Amino acid sequence: MPGPKNTKKKRKAQAKKAREKERRAAEAASKHEELPEVVEERFGDERYEEKDEDEESFRIVVEDTDPPRERYMPLKSQPLRYVSHPPKPHAHTHPPASFRGRHGPRDTPPASPSAPPSAFSSETSSPNSDVRAPQDHESGDSEGEYGAPAPPCVEDHGNGPHVRDIRAFLRSRLCAPPSMHDDLCAEFAREEVREMLGAVLPEEMALIVWHNKSRHAARICPACRRLYRLGELVREPLLDEHSPPPTHANTDAGPESERRQREQEISGICSALCFMLVAYRFPAAIRSTWGRTADALSDATWAELDAPLPPNAADDGLGFSMALKMTRCPDLGLAQLFGVESGDEEGGDGEEEGESEDDVLEY
Repeated sequence: MPGPKNTKKKRKAQAKKAREKERRAAEAASKHEELPEVVEERFGDERYEEKDEDEESFRIVVEDTDPPRERYMPLKSQPLRYVSHPPKPHAHTHPPASFRGRHGPRDTPPASPSAPPSAFSSETSSPNSDVRAPQDHESGDSEGEYGAPAPPCVEDHGNGPHVRDIRAFLRSRLCAPPSMHDDLCAEFAREEVREMLGAVLPEEMALIVWHNKSRHAARICPACRRLYRLGELVREPLLDEHSPPPTHANTDAGPESERRQREQEISGICSALCFMLVAYRFPAAIRSTWGRTADALSDATWAELDAPLPPNAADDGLGFSMALKMTRCPDLGLAQLFGVESGDEEGGDGEEEGESEDDVLEY
């Protein structure tokens, strides 16, 4: 049985525990009074609970601790610019190893039958595919259906328009149509005349001569390929804009200007410089031939034009010499070249140019 000392110790321990409990309660009460009454704003979903109606303090309950997400809510009249969730990755992003080994290191999958083939690919299309790249005879001067655009047929680098591709130019809308109202131009515009010129001259030179003879005012210079109309080029290309234009009142400039305009009508050669380039094989006949037709040329000039070329002369691959002699004749000399005789040889000496042209071109 415990004595009086044990009871006294027990009372002291209980009193000590009671004081400790009171001290802890006082500290808790002081901490509760120091809590801030300002409610902090947080991003995310938050819910505020009122602890008691009589108390002024509130307790913040945060349910979502993830970083904030910006959500875009478009208007009804505004299209959706992006989606809020990331797109799902497509399957088969990389081709299998067997495909890489078959098609090489580029790893480019073959085009499906419905996809148009590329004009830069050298691979042929599959036999089941109905889509094919346009060929050269189909594309013409315009851009291909699936390929790169063709280069322009007419270019202007500041010195006037020049034809770079005569075949594409004749098929384009830039080319003036044949002058069918003129009887002589209508005869030269026939396809048979074009084929006859192609049998005598190189292809490009034949097309240029055919274009100039079948148009009343449109011309292409055979030497520099300048595109112009009669009456536009009134000065030499070496003269600048400050040089005075040639006047017919001046005896020196008048005849030269008339011969240049006459040569533009006959052959389409735009200037004296281009004429010297075309007639470089006949240096002795350059001045006597410029701006003159066959009826105005002397026998010595014709002898110079018909003289055989020296053995060491370069081959005239552009057809300048033949084109120069053909354009001197009203019918381009086709009757003499192909043995076409006129239907009315007794009808005179050919004083009227239009009648002689019609008779010669009946074949």
